[in-house]
Amino acid sequence: MYHDEFPDGFWEETNWVRWEDARPNNQHGLTGEDEDMPLTRRELEASLRYLCPQADLSLVPYYYQLLYLARDYHLDTGRHLNVYGQIGELHGAITYGIRLCNIGDSCEDGCIGDETVKIRTITPFSQADEISVELDGPFQKLLVVRIDRNFRVSSRLVSRGALVAQKAERGSSCVVRARWDDTANLCLH
Repeated sequence: MYHDEFPDGFWEETNWVRWEDARPNNQHGLTGEDEDMPLTRRELEASLRYLCPQADLSLVPYYYQLLYLARDYHLDTGRHLNVYGQIGELHGAITYGIRLCNIGDSCEDGCIGDETVKIRTITPFSQADEISVELDGPFQKLLVVRIDRNFRVSSRLVSRGALVAQKAERGSSCVVRARWDDTANLCLH
């Protein structure tokens, strides 16, 4: 997250900030006199660490490169690249501090502490705005990541218990379908 590595700017909370527009965050006790100074590398890292304390900040540039590549490719060709699952996984690692599993590991997509997490992504071209989850796997949480048609990314973390309760209401199938709007009621936070 350094000026020489990312010449255009950096990501802060919910938007991309150009370096020339960077201002210290007054909630950290900085006075109005400091507002004209750009963020130092330490201030930027502290800001990102404050927003996402468990995040692997080294993944941020890959996340944005994939997201922008997918968006630009779609705008240029009208087609979609098969990268949305990886974008969802990187979003989870950055936003929730999910430690992503390596190929061949026994966990699902990642872990938060000792709990395994399954990550499902709703793509920009999804008609139904929903995901399906097999309950056979050993996971405790489900992260539903949604990339909308404007390539904005949002997510919701849901406990497996909420999915199992929903499964009981829908029948005996081992697959649960979850619509994005329904996950708002199931969120952990």
